[in-house]
Amino acid sequence: MHLFIGTLPHRCLRDLAKKHGPVMHLQLGHISLLQHLILRFHGHWLCPNGAYWRQLRKICTLELLSAKGVQSFRAIREEEVSNFIASISPKAGSPINLRKLLRALTSNITTRAAFGAKCKDQEAFSQVVQETVEIVGGFSLADAFPSIKLLQLLSGRSFQLEKLHEKSDKILENIIQEHKTDPMTTSEFGYIDEVNDLVHVLLNLRDEIDEIDESTLNTVYNA
Repeated sequence: MHLFIGTLPHRCLRDLAKKHGPVMHLQLGHISLLQHLILRFHGHWLCPNGAYWRQLRKICTLELLSAKGVQSFRAIREEEVSNFIASISPKAGSPINLRKLLRALTSNITTRAAFGAKCKDQEAFSQVVQETVEIVGGFSLADAFPSIKLLQLLSGRSFQLEKLHEKSDKILENIIQEHKTDPMTTSEFGYIDEVNDLVHVLLNLRDEIDEIDESTLNTVYNA
């Protein structure tokens, strides 16, 4: 367990896999497990099954992440990259926090494609995502000693994640309500163009597919 101190867990596991191979036995506190690099080659084993989840995967593959859909957001990507370059050009010769800037670039592209260019909650949602990543990406003793409930209480991670989840749900509900009043929701079913973001596409699909409701919309975006 000491190997995880001072480094991100996934990077530590990567380094261990390089040294010992893809299959290894780890003793993490009270947890004895066989670690296998399964996500890269067999991730579908861990995916939820059933008609509902198959429908969601179909929607994501054919409607949201199709080649046509991804290409439709090219202008957004080009504009954000151009803004990124313009922001760092005056700082030539000076140190910059490139990691922070690249993270902001990725966030801007993703939120604009998902929510549109004029969504007031983009920044708030990006902040929630970043806080969630920082919490789940770190190492917690409560994970290694799940039987010790006191550690879970002291870490406060479950409470923090629950609050962030509630906050993200409220933000997404506001975003969906904003898009419902937007005339762009009347665009052609299943068609993604320069004016339609992913929320509009899902709202249009909702009128055609019974399985899509408010809960489904939140599920897709929380994923």
